[in-house]
Amino acid sequence: MIISVTATGGGDNFGCWATAGTTVDLCAPGENITTTSLGGGYGAAWGTSFSSPITAGAVALVWSKFPIESQEWVMDRIITTTDEFSDMEGSCNAGSLVGMLGSGRLNINKALSAGIFPSLSIIGVNYQNDDDGDGVFNPGEQVKIKIIVENGEGWADAENVVATISTNDDRIAFIDNVIEFDNPIPAGGSSFTLIDHFLVYAFPDAQLGDIPCTVHLVAGTESPFYETDIEIDLSLSLNQFGYPVTGMNIKSSPMIADLDGNSYSEIYFRQ
Repeated sequence: MIISVTATGGGDNFGCWATAGTTVDLCAPGENITTTSLGGGYGAAWGTSFSSPITAGAVALVWSKFPIESQEWVMDRIITTTDEFSDMEGSCNAGSLVGMLGSGRLNINKALSAGIFPSLSIIGVNYQNDDDGDGVFNPGEQVKIKIIVENGEGWADAENVVATISTNDDRIAFIDNVIEFDNPIPAGGSSFTLIDHFLVYAFPDAQLGDIPCTVHLVAGTESPFYETDIEIDLSLSLNQFGYPVTGMNIKSSPMIADLDGNSYSEIYFRQ
């Protein structure tokens, strides 16, 4: 059996110099590939002559991971775990590339892990039950923080997910830095916890701004467990939501004054 490979460049761009057609199975990097040069040293080179061995190496790596599987199974896994990219819907020299670049660009990590491990990311951070109840984290407040975790399409369901948050920033302290997800997060789905949360306190003299944090996610029922670190920012501000006008996020304390001298007091604030 043969895997037919064409070349892509940086940013998943198809440069039109490589072959495209209905016989192509997938794409792999083939532009600006660092390699040895004649006479010594290193240089950058182009060609499907690089895309092909990169794919061959991926096949060997997958087969070493799944040594009891058949040749057909390994090849199918390589081809079906690629990533689609925008140029697959483009054109070259007035000819459509739709259906001409195979299943997509080689993704060896997905070929090794899809269906075995999940692929988790954080798509939302919510502030709840802060001291003044406006959902904005202010200095001197204690706040519950919940995260929305998403699992990538085509990966394994994420079971026994545990999130642990940490920071080196001394403007805040974690009273409870662990969230446990009671239910699995299915592939292609997302989830947040109904009850569990991080509990965070911001010191009264804390400087305003974003606070960089790391969330360590662990999933699985037995070793080897899936683990990943995700960087998020917690925002500390003096903003006030819903006062004095409902639906607005006020960026300063309102001031009541008659600045235009018409005997009527006005409310001034920055939105």
